[in-house]
Amino acid sequence: MVSKIVNLLFADIEENEETAALREEVLNNCQERYDDLIAQGRSEDEALDAVVESLHGMEEVLAPYRRQRAADGEEGTRLNADGIRKVRASLFSFSLDVRPSGDASLHAAVEGAGSERIHVEREGDTLVLREERTEHMTNVSFTIGDSIQETFASLKNFFGQVRREMSGGKITLLLPEGLCPDAELNAASGDIFWTGCSAEVLRVSTASGDVEAEEMRAAEVSVKTASGDVRLECGADRVTVESLSGDIEWRGSCQDLRVKTTSGDIEAEGSLKTAAVNSVSGDLSMDVENADAREITVRTTSGDVRIFVPDEAKVQFVPHTVVGDVSCSQVLSTDPTLVIRVNTVSGDIKVK
Repeated sequence: MVSKIVNLLFADIEENEETAALREEVLNNCQERYDDLIAQGRSEDEALDAVVESLHGMEEVLAPYRRQRAADGEEGTRLNADGIRKVRASLFSFSLDVRPSGDASLHAAVEGAGSERIHVEREGDTLVLREERTEHMTNVSFTIGDSIQETFASLKNFFGQVRREMSGGKITLLLPEGLCPDAELNAASGDIFWTGCSAEVLRVSTASGDVEAEEMRAAEVSVKTASGDVRLECGADRVTVESLSGDIEWRGSCQDLRVKTTSGDIEAEGSLKTAAVNSVSGDLSMDVENADAREITVRTTSGDVRIFVPDEAKVQFVPHTVVGDVSCSQVLSTDPTLVIRVNTVSGDIKVK
């Protein structure tokens, strides 16, 4: 198990004589520490915790040796993009980073432990990214964190005792300019990043991973997550986000914005025609930049609601709250073009 921890720490380190010697030294030191603690009567979990704690600060030591991400397409799988219309990803522990390429080809590079489980294939007009699960991964999920301490803590939480195969990493997918695919991306614990690439439709589903999309345009963007945070900076005809506890942030332009969450906070800013927000306890802050918005409907139980619209907007305001405070500094119109309806039990409502 000690060797697996060290392997994860060195997963993205370019191997040469210097780093190989450093890896061997770290492994020997960790193994000696583990053996000493076991000999002292410590449990295996206690010994592993101590080993991980001893690695604190190693990220900074290894930073100069880390392999440059394959952003230029020189590493990884290269595919002809002709005829590609769809991108499908089914991942478990790996994150996915989608960005533009510098040529007319598709590039896919895999980093991190467990890369042998990643399959990049073309099936007709579809590019398929698939992570093969091990038997230990059937009913569990975990997240590889920014540090070895976070990673170990996450694994202990999901596995109970860390004695099983550890893996996880990132896939960097580079799409050529002009390719506007129908993308369906599914991940358990990995994060999803989509930057600078247009899409016909972008659908993302995660359990605990975060989702970020920016500098992109799509006909439809749809995100579903349990606990991951969502940050979207995009233009789309329709944007739909569903979350249990993750925070949601949207900026951009769309015709129709629909958000549903249980406890996550919501921030929305941009140009839109219609918006429908349903929340239980999360707060909502919405800044509408265009005066020709038509309808905003908000339903929440205890979250506070703040809606800001341009002064020139012709507004009809229909609030309903049981115990919350209501305020509106917007001049209401007798000939409204924008209807704002807010229903809450205990949250405060403010329109400005």
